[in-house]
Amino acid sequence: MADSQEGESMSFVKPYREIGDYMNPRDDSVNIADVKLHQVLKLMYVKYNKRHKTSAQIGSFKFIPENFFEENHSALLILIHEQRTLSNLCDYHDKQIMKAIFNGMAKNNFVVRDRCMYYFTDMGYRQALKSSNKLKYWNKYHTGIFWGVITAIVGSPILGWVFFGY
Repeated sequence: MADSQEGESMSFVKPYREIGDYMNPRDDSVNIADVKLHQVLKLMYVKYNKRHKTSAQIGSFKFIPENFFEENHSALLILIHEQRTLSNLCDYHDKQIMKAIFNGMAKNNFVVRDRCMYYFTDMGYRQALKSSNKLKYWNKYHTGIFWGVITAIVGSPILGWVFFGY
């Protein structure tokens, strides 16, 4: 009797993931290097910015990893193949890896996951804007510093004269 109880309790234990076990791309995540993360965020920002020019609609503009990959296939192809090698995801196709990357971005608070759709968080939008357009980022989030530097450059006798051709 004791043996059957031990066997029953063992069946409820989640097995330890070993090398060679398969990930579930719907739930598992992959973290990517900062440079590659900025590349993905930049592509996301370009798509978002075509429709919305401010951060007011970040909670309603959805990203679907499969569609995002299809729209940016050529730009993401190298990133996907490198990530497949680094994360040992040989059995995953490109769209599954893209979904795992989005899950990693969700765990790091760059996007929020809602079933199969993802939305920018404020931090994700800021980072995407910073990766895409540094002047717009500085003007929006660091306005005082941005205009202070511009005023100092224009007001400087040397830099202002060179800049304006005096």
